[in-house]
Amino acid sequence: MTWVAWLALTVIGCALIRSLWSGLGPPWRWPVLLIRAICAAVRRGVVRVQTRLTPPPTDPDPFTALEVQHRLGLIATELRVLEAADADLTYYARAHRIHTRRSAYDQLLAEACELAGVSLPFSRGPDASSGTHDHDAGPEGRVCRNADERFSVEIELAARGWHW
Repeated sequence: MTWVAWLALTVIGCALIRSLWSGLGPPWRWPVLLIRAICAAVRRGVVRVQTRLTPPPTDPDPFTALEVQHRLGLIATELRVLEAADADLTYYARAHRIHTRRSAYDQLLAEACELAGVSLPFSRGPDASSGTHDHDAGPEGRVCRNADERFSVEIELAARGWHW
């Protein structure tokens, strides 16, 4: 193995002497170019290995998707009953119930978006314009700011075959 090192030193020394005599420029220019070429080749090799080692994206478990769709349907039904015009207005803490159902619905929408690969238009934490919270953030910190965002997410999920 030491013969490889001696050979490399001999070749590099001869190349340095030749570059000085032949007018190729300063002797430090070609080693820098050689090192850059070697680094670029190593980077390309690392990228190839990383792409081979990363597993292909897997489809979500269909039973998990079905469970999320079922839970979305239940929460949506509860929300419709609570928000209906002919609903019983004497529900105890009706506004609180509506708020909690909406938060649960938003979190289920976020989970459905992760499973379906849909980008989320959700905010994180406080509203940037006013500095106040529209809704309390859940454990993931994702909330819909308004019904328009919720509707756009529902439409996108329906376009990808989700029904609840």
